[in-house]
Amino acid sequence: MLTEILPAYSIRFADGFADWRDAVRVSCQPLLERGAIEAGYIDAIIENVEKIGPYLVISPDVAIPHARPEAGARAIAMALLKTTTPVRFSDDPDHHARLLFAFSATDNHSHQRALRQLARLIMDEARFAQLQAATTAEAILELIASQPE
Repeated sequence: MLTEILPAYSIRFADGFADWRDAVRVSCQPLLERGAIEAGYIDAIIENVEKIGPYLVISPDVAIPHARPEAGARAIAMALLKTTTPVRFSDDPDHHARLLFAFSATDNHSHQRALRQLARLIMDEARFAQLQAATTAEAILELIASQPE
C-alpha cells in the first residue's frame, strides 16, 4: 500500500530551508503537483503547527505533515522530503526531523494501512537506519517494498 501512494517522483532530497514552514511547503509540493491536494492544504498544516505545536513530528527525525481532509485533500497520497540538516519545528531536539512524509487523505480511515506500514518501518531500528542512509528514491522504495504490509 505504501509504495502505491509514494511514487519515486514524490521523493525529494533537499536542504537549505529558511525555516520549518519552507520545509513543509517543499515536502508538500509533489502532492500539489499531482493534484492530490489544494494549495490551502499546505496553509492548513502551517496554521495547525502555529496553533497547536509540532503535532506532525511523530518521533525524533520523522514528521508527517498533514491536515484534515476537508482542508483540501483530493486523494490519498504521500511524498517524502529527506534532508541532511534537521528541520527544527521547535527548540526541543525531539521536534527536529530529517524525514518529512507529507500526507493527504480524503477520509479518516482509508489511509490507515499505509500509515501502519510506515510506522513498522520507523520502529524497526535496522530498517530505519537504512532509510536514514538511503541516497536515492529507488533505494527508499526498495526498502519500503521489502517491508511486510
